[in-house]
Amino acid sequence: MKTTKYIFTLLAIICLIPGVMRGQGDYAGKPIPADTNFKIGKLENGLTYYIREAKNPEGHAEFFIVHNVGSLQELDNQRGLAHFLEHMAFNGTQNFPDKQLLNYFGSIGVKFGANINAYTSMDRTVYNISA
Repeated sequence: MKTTKYIFTLLAIICLIPGVMRGQGDYAGKPIPADTNFKIGKLENGLTYYIREAKNPEGHAEFFIVHNVGSLQELDNQRGLAHFLEHMAFNGTQNFPDKQLLNYFGSIGVKFGANINAYTSMDRTVYNISA
């Protein structure tokens, strides 16, 4: 009985592969077209920015800073460094020492965790602020 299930499963997979491959059609390997509603620019320091208006919800804004650096760029002896640096960004900078920036945001109702957050993935580190 196990052999029959195994053979049936293998045949089903083999039969599905051509359909999946056909579904890729002419799009395989082609870049996704850019959304023309975005304004794209580059700052003097090399940071690329994207701006897009969103009308809903009214009076609301979201900002995302995306660094194309994640755990894939780490060597074995650097494991966790990208995630560590993500957290360190909230501990102050030269221009905003200690938790000065977080304290300011808190004073205007922007809460750390709910409105200010970040994450590190395999290929990027993303900071977001919503208000």
